Parts: sequence; C-alpha cells; structure tokens
Amino acid sequence: MVETNKVNYKKEIIKLVERNINKQIAKGMRKYGHTLEDCPVDRYDWQAMLIEELIDALQYQQKELQRLKMLSRDAQIIQLKEKGSCS
Repeated sequence: MVETNKVNYKKEIIKLVERNINKQIAKGMRKYGHTLEDCPVDRYDWQAMLIEELIDALQYQQKELQRLKMLSRDAQIIQLKEKGSCS
C-alpha cells in the first residue's frame, strides 16, 4: 500500500514538472519564436543567463517568505482575538 502511494506521488510530481516544462516551452516560443532546443549554443552566454535566473529565483523566494510571515502573523492575531472574545 505504501509503495503504491509512493509511485502515485512520483507520477503526480512528474506530471506537474512536465506541465511546467511545456508551459515554459510555449512561453519561449511566444517570446523568442523558437524552442531552447532549436537555439544555437553560441547565441547566448548561458552561464550569465543561469546566474540571472537564480538571482531572480532568490528574490522570488524572499518575497514569498515575506508573504508567508505576514500570513502567519495575521493568523496569530486572529487566534488572539478569538481567544479574547471567548473569555
């Protein structure tokens, strides 16, 4: 039973990753008119692009962390108010 759940979970993750890859391919086609596979290897500085993408990812993660902290604070405030109103 546990092995079946692991296999199903793995399949769902693979589907999600595949969906996201397909979205990115479509986005690239709209933006650049070709897929990454079709792009000549010497067209871009791939290392610089990777660094830029990773820096963007770090910024996105920091923003998400701020959002989660704010949600947590809001949830704590609501709990305190609910406790106070029951007394």
